[in-house]
Amino acid sequence: MMYVREPHAGEKTFTEVQQPTTYGERCKLAEETRQELKAGIPLIIDEMNNEVRAAYGNLPNCAYLIGTDGRVYFKQAWTNATTLEPAIISLLKAGGAGGANPPALEDQSVQAVQHFGKSKSGRRLLRIPMLYKSVKVAPEKGMEKEIAWEGTLQEAHKIAKESGAPMMLEFFHPQCAFCIKMAATTLVDPKVVQLSRKLACIRLSIADKEASDLFDKLGFAGTPSLVFYSPEGKELLKNESIIEVEALLSLMYQALEAVKD
Repeated sequence: MMYVREPHAGEKTFTEVQQPTTYGERCKLAEETRQELKAGIPLIIDEMNNEVRAAYGNLPNCAYLIGTDGRVYFKQAWTNATTLEPAIISLLKAGGAGGANPPALEDQSVQAVQHFGKSKSGRRLLRIPMLYKSVKVAPEKGMEKEIAWEGTLQEAHKIAKESGAPMMLEFFHPQCAFCIKMAATTLVDPKVVQLSRKLACIRLSIADKEASDLFDKLGFAGTPSLVFYSPEGKELLKNESIIEVEALLSLMYQALEAVKD
């Protein structure tokens, strides 16, 4: 574990922590951190010029898994034990050497993460599904490769509130060519389906008057359209028109981040 600069000195619950100006001050804070975390692994302290941190990408909480041959086997932009463990197991099974190529795991749980934007404080928002809890509803048998759409808007709201998860509502029309295309492409993409397990999802046809009234109230003019709500029913995000996989994933992650504890 490499101890570098204090990322939140003087902020929130760290108001009494000052950014070290000397190496001695950094060592003192590092020791306090080691004792507080009860860390069972060695703590290495970077120099004041943060040379090691810079060499490894200047990220605040990254992790590198390095093989016995000195090659990087796996890296994370944001350390997450859930996704790091399978990579460690894979490296051990491979004999410990990093090798020339990164791991290709069956569950794809340790693929290099990407970020999809920044929070208001400037923190990078990362694409790591395991960071967010799943809703308390499993897909029906035979529907594992599809989004588990709830039956009614009321049911979706209830699931969202009980699970503390955002709700994703899609408006469509049965004869809308763009709706049909999005349902056959974007909405069945494996990455979208995987992430949808973290949200309460509902589709409403604007051919239904009640759905059409809500559609108009939200200011939409065409389908398909999406709106995301907080567990309490507060509107978070909206999108009008057909949307590609990457753009939808970005919206889903932003909604998840907005309600994350």
